[in-house]
Parts: sequence; C-alpha cells; structure tokens
Amino acid sequence: MRLSIRPTRAVLLLAAFAVAIIVAACSFLLWDLRERELEHARGETLSLARMFLEQTEQNFEGADLVVRGIQERLQTEFGRLLALDSEPIHLLLAARLAGMRQLNSLFLVDDAGFVVNSSREQSPARMSVADRDYFRRLGQSTQAELVIDKPVRSRVDGGWTLHLARRLESADGRFRGIVVAGVSIARFERLYSFIRLDYQRPMAIYLADGTLVAG
Repeated sequence: MRLSIRPTRAVLLLAAFAVAIIVAACSFLLWDLRERELEHARGETLSLARMFLEQTEQNFEGADLVVRGIQERLQTEFGRLLALDSEPIHLLLAARLAGMRQLNSLFLVDDAGFVVNSSREQSPARMSVADRDYFRRLGQSTQAELVIDKPVRSRVDGGWTLHLARRLESADGRFRGIVVAGVSIARFERLYSFIRLDYQRPMAIYLADGTLVAG
C-alpha cells in the first residue's frame, strides 16, 4: 500500500521545517552576536580599568613625591631647627602644592595631633586629627613609611578626601609630627566622568593592603 501525502500538506510541512531552520539559525546568530558583544565589553572594561588604575597610580606617586620631599626637607639639619608652625614652612607647603591639581591641601600635624601649619592659610584653626587612622599608625610606628588612609569627610570643606601621610622625626628619632597631603576624591570622579561609554558598566578602583586594585 503506497503512502500518499496531499500536496497542500507537503507544502505546509516543508514550510514549517524551513521556518524552524530559520528560527534556529537566527537564534544561534543572535546568541553568537551577544557573546561577541559581551566579550568585547569585558575587554573594553578591562582596558579602561587598567588605564584608570595607571592614571590613579601616577597621581598617587606624584602626591607621595611631594609629601616625601617635604619630609626630607624638614628632617635636614636646618629643617629640624624650624618650628612646624613657622612662616618658612607655610611657604614651603604652599609652593609644593602649586601645580598639584589632585591635592586639596598640604598640612602639618604636631606630636599631639593638632594641625599647626597648612598650605591654605598661615594660621590654621587649632584642629585635632588625633582620631585619624594615619595619626595613630604613624605615631606608634618607627618606620618612615607612607600611610594612605581610608576616604573620610574633610573637616575643612566637607568633601570626601583621601590622606597620604609620612612621619616626621627629631634628630634623636623621637616622633615630631606628620606631613599630610589631602587628595580630593571629587577631582578623580570629575576626571573619569569625561569618558563617555556606549552603556553604563560597573568599575571601581580601591585600596587592598595599601595597593591600588581595579575591579
């Protein structure tokens, strides 16, 4: 007995089969395009994160060079003769701040935790920073290390600020005070906001054990 299929039914079956193949092909094509776009976005995000990280590291290195330069100047034989709240040191701080757009200010803290000099004004208000982490760490340390504190609200202008600090010592090695640079978080945000992407994506630069990490 021969199996017979009506022409109309055969056409419908072939059409359904062709539609199924087209749908499968389109689905695969869309999936492949999506995977390619995601891979491109991941690569682009990684490249941007590395660029931001390198730029941020350069800014921090520049800020630390300024802080270390002041530290070395104040720990020379002549520098140790100057009072931390003296006019020559104020002029030194103001001169070192010039051209460092990423810095809000440079200031000196005495061994009791009070701000005694600043690049902003000749006679800063008597303000204590003894509760800041960088003061506690450097006050108890004997190492000439750089301390980068976590972001905090500035007690001067209220903006989010990151502090870089180094210890000052007297000729006999006693704790004399701290030289501190205030790094503006808002200036970094404005710098990065100039980059326009096709779509928003999460990206962060943070400190982990004193090291900058992009993620």
